[in-house]
Amino acid sequence: MELIFRHTRDSVLSVLSVKNDLPPDVDEVLQKAMAKEPVERSDRCSEFSKAVTDALGGKVAHRPSTIQAAAQESQLLIVQKREQHIEEINQTIAEFKAGRGEISTGSSVSTPAEHNQRVTAAYINAAEF
Repeated sequence: MELIFRHTRDSVLSVLSVKNDLPPDVDEVLQKAMAKEPVERSDRCSEFSKAVTDALGGKVAHRPSTIQAAAQESQLLIVQKREQHIEEINQTIAEFKAGRGEISTGSSVSTPAEHNQRVTAAYINAAEF
């Protein structure tokens, strides 16, 4: 459960810890994009896109269709990992609810708050793998 709370208060890990061949400026751009406070983030997606492009030296080597295919593949892998760990995810959600004094009915998500809890737990479990 501590992991869920860290997700809401701690900064994200540096992208350089996973992909150390990126320019350090890319990490700065991503840290800004993932800031906990909305006022610290870029106002527009176009600003973020330009900042990433500039951080990468002003040019992007892949066509949008290549990037889109990579994003779809990444999303598929995340879904597959989530399915592999669904029991752990459900256990994390149950522990989170128990910690808040909520009763787990075992039924499907019925409120936006419950949906957000499931998404957060799924994200955290997927990020660990």
